[in-house]
Amino acid sequence: MKKIVQLGIIGAGGSRIMYGPSLKYLSKVAVAAVADPSPKARELAQRELRAGAVYESVEDMLGSAKLDGVIVSSPVFCHVEHVLAVAKAGLPVLVEKPMARTPAEAKQMVKACRKAGVLLMVGFNRRLLPPLWTATQIAQSGQLGDVFHVECIWTHCGQHSHGWRDSSECFGGVFQDHGSHTIDLCRQWLGEVKTVYAHGRRGRTVDGQFRGVEDHLVALITHKGGSSYHINARDSHRPVSELYRLYGAKGTLEVEYTGGWSYIAPDNWEMRMYRNGNAVPERLVSRRPRNEWLTQLPDGHYAFGAEIKKFGEAIASRSATISPSGEEGLAVVRAVSAAFLSAAEGRLVTPPEADAFDQHMFEKCIRTITRS
Repeated sequence: MKKIVQLGIIGAGGSRIMYGPSLKYLSKVAVAAVADPSPKARELAQRELRAGAVYESVEDMLGSAKLDGVIVSSPVFCHVEHVLAVAKAGLPVLVEKPMARTPAEAKQMVKACRKAGVLLMVGFNRRLLPPLWTATQIAQSGQLGDVFHVECIWTHCGQHSHGWRDSSECFGGVFQDHGSHTIDLCRQWLGEVKTVYAHGRRGRTVDGQFRGVEDHLVALITHKGGSSYHINARDSHRPVSELYRLYGAKGTLEVEYTGGWSYIAPDNWEMRMYRNGNAVPERLVSRRPRNEWLTQLPDGHYAFGAEIKKFGEAIASRSATISPSGEEGLAVVRAVSAAFLSAAEGRLVTPPEADAFDQHMFEKCIRTITRS
């Protein structure tokens, strides 16, 4: 009988919503322990994540629970501390995106896990979301021809507080959060990032207050194989929506979601293929990477389940490598940081230059983009 992989989870806020629905379908993975400073979160984790034990501190969990790996799902400003603690304990780690606030923090994580000889996986679950996974298969199969440009538009009406995500302690807001996904996808479709140019905005909320982070950021990114255009905004008056448009020499593919948060809402994706200027597109149906399991779940929960399953399988097989890796996460953090640096200084920025991004530079960015 194969061993069930025992996982610990750091942070029981959003993780309950993200992981809870799929865990009951994962027979070879179990949540042995959860650490969260909130008594209410710990209580809910026992019910919704089926946690075997709960702890107030990360140190207590790592020192007491028998774990095979750990998922870090705490606020981004805690990631470097928590990943380093897990690595020191000699355990594989899956850190949710955004991986880190700065390239320096991401480098610390990669170095610590490499030194400890443990896996470091980054939670770019959008790769496994069936419509976007299908888009990647179509792009890589040559059906679109040479893919030379991608548009990513992710907007919602976010007039009220988003809790810790609004804190300046994050060094980033909506672009750090959603842009991490869109940049990772574009790296799959267009190759490595070469340059970034960005412009942002921070306005007032409905109560007249400023958030500690940006509300809107637009970035034009050049890649090895083409270019991508990213709009990540929560100052839209439209409902939540995501749109990905892949331009190829043989066709243009659109992947769109409307009607709710796509990572937890029921399926409402459309895939449309345009060719030769035809006004009526071909309607496509997305596929799942593994059609034999998790058929009961909508696409969003499926992607989180597939992410955990992949992490668990890598632990069980004692794999030396995994993707998305820490190095891939670092590449995305560099691109996000380059966007903030560009918005701060009004110039084109390369990923190596973004290594200088820090709290001081983020504060400069916020001052530059604030609209009174």
